[in-house]
Amino acid sequence: MKNKLKILYVTPEVFPFASRSDLADVASSYPKFIKGQGHDIRVMMPKYKHVNDRKYVLRDVIRLQGLKVKIGEDDYEANGKSAFIPNSKVQVYFLDNKQLFAQDDRYSIANDEATNYAIAQRFIFFNRACLETLRLLHWQPDIIHCNNWQAALIPLFLKTAYASDSFFENSKTLLSIHDPSQTGGFSEAVSGLLGLEENHGFQKFIDKKNGFNFLLSGVRAADAVSLTEELPKTTVGSAQRDLASLIKPRDAFVGMGHGIDSQVWNPESDKHLESKYSLDDLPSKLDNKKKLLEMFELTASDDLPVLSLVLQPGGEDRDSKWLEQLDSITELNLRLAILCGADHEEQLTGIRERHAGKVSFLQATDPQVSHMLEAGSDMSLKLGTERHGRLRLLHSMAYGAIPLVAREASPTSAIHDFDPSTGTGTGFIFESGEPVAAVRRAVDCYGNKESWNQLVRNAMSEEHSWDISAQKYLDAYYALMDSKDAEK
Repeated sequence: MKNKLKILYVTPEVFPFASRSDLADVASSYPKFIKGQGHDIRVMMPKYKHVNDRKYVLRDVIRLQGLKVKIGEDDYEANGKSAFIPNSKVQVYFLDNKQLFAQDDRYSIANDEATNYAIAQRFIFFNRACLETLRLLHWQPDIIHCNNWQAALIPLFLKTAYASDSFFENSKTLLSIHDPSQTGGFSEAVSGLLGLEENHGFQKFIDKKNGFNFLLSGVRAADAVSLTEELPKTTVGSAQRDLASLIKPRDAFVGMGHGIDSQVWNPESDKHLESKYSLDDLPSKLDNKKKLLEMFELTASDDLPVLSLVLQPGGEDRDSKWLEQLDSITELNLRLAILCGADHEEQLTGIRERHAGKVSFLQATDPQVSHMLEAGSDMSLKLGTERHGRLRLLHSMAYGAIPLVAREASPTSAIHDFDPSTGTGTGFIFESGEPVAAVRRAVDCYGNKESWNQLVRNAMSEEHSWDISAQKYLDAYYALMDSKDAEK
């Protein structure tokens, strides 16, 4: 039996404390699963201004108060709080600085150069504070698992400023890339904030031809790199091309897929549903369909499928080309239920008025609505613009809501186009910008109950939990530990 590991999981977001993308859900459910396997895993994330201490029962960690972290020529004070991921014993440490995190929870690149500089300061501080916090906790992890560009400087610091520090001599780093389109590129001036000296040998990890890039530096310095999927064959921008060229010789761990939190997303036990159901009790799914039609004030029809769609807030411009096709989709024999933000209301109101009873939308943050959307719909349209797209795909499959996915947004390990002649496949894949034909295919398939029931069984039978994906990460961890032993 392999030894139990000590794992530090560093991430810019964790559900429910901060949630802007799939990573938030991954950073909540994955550590819970690993903890359940007997490993000692702890999570670190920034303490954003919006994270409410009282709501999430955050408590001060006495030994993490007043820590000094040097950024450039200035000292910044780090303070730590802690809480637990809900329904688990996984401890989360929140690292705060009132000056750097006083504005908002932004952790993506902005258009304004001054704002970008402040964001770079914020995450340089966070990366360095994570390492200093470990000292104060007297906790030496075997693996430091860093996620996305916001945590990518930890491998760089360990290979430079902390290279001769005995406290970290047995720690290995894995850098996971969940979104290769975001590399964390900033102006060259940002590199001056790292506080690295010439004798640290940092030059080999930093390529300044495009300014300073968090992710590219981290990939060079990390002991291992993982990706949820292969990098796109066509890339946009020099940073993505450089990322692809760096990863190719790294023998990266590819296909490190996601899993869903089966405590939260499970139609057999979901507390939000009208009726619980399973593969062996699919007729009970119809109770949720009737309830969903009622919630969205759609005309009920047992013979017509319900198609669901989620539009993320702030994406009205990004989604405009898709919204133009909703009239054509709604003219098919179906009902369309849309969950959206306020910014889509004007355009969706016109569509709803033109197709009364056939299409409707809700602006809701209540978890019951998102859970009922999966349980009550027969099929789910994935536009490829959703920040929570990959996990929503798994949620839909687990709940028997057949996904319709744009090819460029389709995780190749998760969905395969349905072939009615063989009864194989888990959804419908369409070319970019052409969802109408795919919806028509799905509606036609729905009319053949034998084919449709086979498709639903295929989707729900897939492995959606962390069992397989988490084992891939554990194998990667143990491979790093073996390499450490070989170095001695």
